[in-house]
Amino acid sequence: MTKHVISAALATFIFAGCAQVDMGSDRNLGRVPYNEAFRVARGVMAQYFAVAMADQSGGVIQTQPRTVAPGEGALTPAGQRQIATLRLSREGDDVVAYAKVELQQRGVALKRQEALTGGPPSQTPAELEAATTPEQNEYWVTRRRDRGLEGRILADIYSALHPPAAAEQQTQPAAAP
Repeated sequence: MTKHVISAALATFIFAGCAQVDMGSDRNLGRVPYNEAFRVARGVMAQYFAVAMADQSGGVIQTQPRTVAPGEGALTPAGQRQIATLRLSREGDDVVAYAKVELQQRGVALKRQEALTGGPPSQTPAELEAATTPEQNEYWVTRRRDRGLEGRILADIYSALHPPAAAEQQTQPAAAP
């Protein structure tokens, strides 16, 4: 009996660690200097969104939310926004970019906390009933990802790091005297 309990606990522990975090769409940028890749990625993100935070050492660029107009994109109702995160990582000699653009919809925030235990409340009535700003009462729920925009961002970064080869200059033959 004990052997089965230990086996079940071990299996639960092993399989619980197998869950993967969704990093978003990815693109191998090739053998490029990391600092250059980060600089270019920050510039490309700034073309699409207002950059809220760029941490070069951590390889993360996060944007401020961008309001999406009704009808912009496929079946976009009012009250939605996009927010994006771009991550860069070194994998061997290559730099890999991960882009994630989430489409979020305004939800309803809970105004009161319910005591889950029978013990004393963790907040005073003044803290629970204190005046709040509209921004504090906003609650956003991620509805889906915008994989098309993720792909465009990654393609723009790749193109900026790997410009097309200079076109061969065509020389016109000199006129015969």
